[in-house]
Amino acid sequence: MDGTTAVSLVYKFFRGITSNIDYYIPDRYDEGYGISFQGIDYALNTGVKLIISLDCGIKAVSKIAYAKEKVLTLLFVIIICLMISSLMLLLL
Repeated sequence: MDGTTAVSLVYKFFRGITSNIDYYIPDRYDEGYGISFQGIDYALNTGVKLIISLDCGIKAVSKIAYAKEKVLTLLFVIIICLMISSLMLLLL
């Protein structure tokens, strides 16, 4: 499961509930993979209060501390795909 696909699925789900949602996909070359300081700053500048990190960020200790210092809440979702009779997406 690719992170971009995960963002699109979760965004589509929440968009059905609220229009007060945004997404940020970091530039792999400038920011690397996962949570970035630039992404956290983007959240701050756009009034975001909750960041949902999909399938990444668990080891981003300095970035988590930075977000916490800025009074942002982070939620980490690990995506697991299982093949039973068809591919199922489980969000844990």
